[in-house]
Amino acid sequence: MATAARSPIVAPAKVIVVLAVAVAVAVAVRQHTAAGDQVHEEPDPDKCARQQEDLISQIARACIDEGGHADADCGGAARAFVVHGMRYTSAWFANLFVPEHKASSMSLWSGFWHGSQPSKEQVDMWARRSKSAMLHPLTRLGEMLDNSETSVLKSCTWADTEKFWTAASREFVGQFVRTDEPINILVNKR
Repeated sequence: MATAARSPIVAPAKVIVVLAVAVAVAVAVRQHTAAGDQVHEEPDPDKCARQQEDLISQIARACIDEGGHADADCGGAARAFVVHGMRYTSAWFANLFVPEHKASSMSLWSGFWHGSQPSKEQVDMWARRSKSAMLHPLTRLGEMLDNSETSVLKSCTWADTEKFWTAASREFVGQFVRTDEPINILVNKR
């Protein structure tokens, strides 16, 4: 059976639609989670600032180590990403979103209940078993977020982190929309 050649216009349109839908879902899921559906610490502006500073420091170190850039350039880039959601085209930045294992799919998730308790461990096990990539915790950025000092920015409000989560989700999803791999969206709330 003969197959039609792909139109150069159709593929980018598919990418744009998938990216727009996936990012919109990721942002809505994060916003829903930040609104209190998952076990979170009470918002604490001082603790949030410390968590954000720790994440900025970790990202700046990755920039210095991988990109060979100056401390000031990396610190500014990391701060612009975490606080303002600015994205970069540098390889060191893209490497923050590379899954730790070869992925057969990509997953965006929020909330994962096992019995009567939320269980991040359950969703982590599922992702590893199914070889699905997740921004958090299965990328370099996810590992940085899981750090005990960063604590997944749990002390921050959605207003504090919306730009960051939106930019991070876009970067992560952007790596997969160029492939034929499926995108899973997991929302498991009480």
